[in-house]
Amino acid sequence: MMKTLKYLIIAVVGALMFSSCSHEVNYLEERGEGLLCFKFGYDLETESVTKASTSDLVFKVDIINVNTGVIVKHFEDHRNIENTEISLRAGKYKVTAACGSNPEAAFDAPYYYGETVIDIVAGRATTANITCTLANVKVTVSISDFLKQNFKEYPVTISNLAPNGELLFEGATIDNIGYFRCSGTLMWTIVLTNNDGSQIEQPLSAYIDDVKPRQHYHFHFDVKEDDGQTGDGAMSIRVTVDGTLVDQEHDIDVSLNKDPMPTVDEANGVDITKAINIPQGVGLNGLFNITSVAGIEKIVLSHNSSVVEELGIPRSIDLISVNSQQYKSLGLVWTEDLAVGCNGLNIDFRKLLSEKLELGTYEFKINILDKQAQYVSVTLTFKVIPNTEVTTVRVNPWAKHAILYAQYNTEERPEGVGFQYKKSSDSQWTTFAGDLVWSLSAPTMYSAKVTGLEPNTSYDFRAVTAAEQKDENNLSFVTEDATQLPNFNFDNWCTSDDVLYPNADVNSNFFWDTGNEGAAAGGLEPTSRETSKVVSGSAVRMESLVALGVLAGGNIYSGDFVKRVGAKGAYVDFGRPYSGGRPTALHGHYAYTPQTIDIIGKNYKNDSNISALEGQKDIGKIFVVFAYNWSGPFRVNNIYGELSLFDPNDPSVIGYAELEDQVGTGGQYKEFTLDIEWRDTEAIPNYVILVACASKYADYFTGGEGSLMYIDEFEFLYE
Repeated sequence: MMKTLKYLIIAVVGALMFSSCSHEVNYLEERGEGLLCFKFGYDLETESVTKASTSDLVFKVDIINVNTGVIVKHFEDHRNIENTEISLRAGKYKVTAACGSNPEAAFDAPYYYGETVIDIVAGRATTANITCTLANVKVTVSISDFLKQNFKEYPVTISNLAPNGELLFEGATIDNIGYFRCSGTLMWTIVLTNNDGSQIEQPLSAYIDDVKPRQHYHFHFDVKEDDGQTGDGAMSIRVTVDGTLVDQEHDIDVSLNKDPMPTVDEANGVDITKAINIPQGVGLNGLFNITSVAGIEKIVLSHNSSVVEELGIPRSIDLISVNSQQYKSLGLVWTEDLAVGCNGLNIDFRKLLSEKLELGTYEFKINILDKQAQYVSVTLTFKVIPNTEVTTVRVNPWAKHAILYAQYNTEERPEGVGFQYKKSSDSQWTTFAGDLVWSLSAPTMYSAKVTGLEPNTSYDFRAVTAAEQKDENNLSFVTEDATQLPNFNFDNWCTSDDVLYPNADVNSNFFWDTGNEGAAAGGLEPTSRETSKVVSGSAVRMESLVALGVLAGGNIYSGDFVKRVGAKGAYVDFGRPYSGGRPTALHGHYAYTPQTIDIIGKNYKNDSNISALEGQKDIGKIFVVFAYNWSGPFRVNNIYGELSLFDPNDPSVIGYAELEDQVGTGGQYKEFTLDIEWRDTEAIPNYVILVACASKYADYFTGGEGSLMYIDEFEFLYE
């Protein structure tokens, strides 16, 4: 027996069970959150079916909100999150762990997977275990010495009867390990070429049913001697299943004298080797005739479309064993009362394709095995298209521009393909005069960027050609708002409990906060209102100050100062909910005078990365963040040993821009424009962070005493 890989056990343990997490309970419960810690180990008592080293396996871990289906936490490497504390909103979550990509078929690609569902209760512990096992089917192939001596070539194809689900074992790959997504069936085919170069007339094929994940199928091919009955040798295939419960053996003797192989034809003579266009509502093509002189042993219809599956048609159907009536209402029809040995049948896709499916490309596979072990697999590609030359597909509207998308449906690109658009309240269309952008991955798709639009305004657009400007192609959209953040000119200030805030008040208009509340204990006010050195009105003055050798950096941010933890540091919430438009740039004015870094946080003096900053010029920083699908602000924690600082490369960040200055502006205001990098141009942000600070490394209590920054008159640009 092969060496076996043990189950990987991923334990997700409630962190409130650990004393190191106890100090988090109060504020987590107030926020409606719980904490999790990850611990990883291996169950050495269980059995699996692959040869690998557990130390080589790296699992990606996802925490998914069950109600929304959104991934709220993602970890690329489970080894990096052992004993890591994870906070989650109260609710139900699915935790998954996966290693590999789970292809339909691939060499040397085992896929391990496990999942569980957990309930997070605010301020309470939760424990969950995931057992990860091999989730695909393992296949190996061997050829007998006798077959090698008597045949020049003997390629073996193994398939799970799914589109893109087959592997060829020959030459350099004959000894490879194949892995298949489990479809319940494995089909094998071997083609033999004699030593003189002549090929056995037909390939030899057979199938195995009831295939399950974690099973190892070893196919061994041999040729039996003439038994005096057939006058020919016969192929002997022994399939050994190294599974979790039993070992099975199959001996299959196949005669080499064959009838013609099964055939598949389209009733209207359409070339089935190319994509077949199916206009919606026009059920002309899609009836197929299957003929088998030797008689059909098995026929399987398969597809890989989630759209077809959601319609109610499973990814694999054994047409002989399934009653066709249950799919008739879905538009998929085939000859009733099929039986093993029948010589032909019809499969009718016409109603399914023209009436039931949305626009798109669909691939089906007809897999046929006849009574003489001959296997034919035919892939059919259908393109469901509108009954028009061009189709208006979708729009991505911004505040002052929009990206329009369309496709053409004809064999050749129509003349005069393009767009027209107008305000919904207007009657006259405007023809887009700019350049079209053609998709590289989908050659019939094209787009255009229409500029000069007005924010929060309804528009219509349509795809057109020289011969076709149809109202049925019209789509409407509303441009986004050209939103500005509250008090973006920093003219309004207020005081509460002797702490100064850059807001009109601390109730309904509280948007910005600073570190003043934390610095007040040391008698400091690093951030203040400036009325003399301004561009207009009032400005923000930020200075890095020192009390008792501890640096307090001047800063301002959209968010909330949560609480100070003695002299250790503080909890700060970065970000405010945002439902405005997506700006293209941040514009404003700043003045900066950096000092030499002369203060290193006492806990970081032995940290070479931080201590090396001493003697260098301080760095002033301004950055803006647009985040996607956040359930709350980002909690910053700058307490030594518990650091949790914001990472602009987090996958949830879809828009980002920053300015760093280590030189200064000579004491004068400098106008700036920061182009926002939209990493995802389709997603809509729901949180915004904007931060300005006089000392970049103030989170580490490190900076130059007296570093001074002013900011004034910020605004978002939208074109």
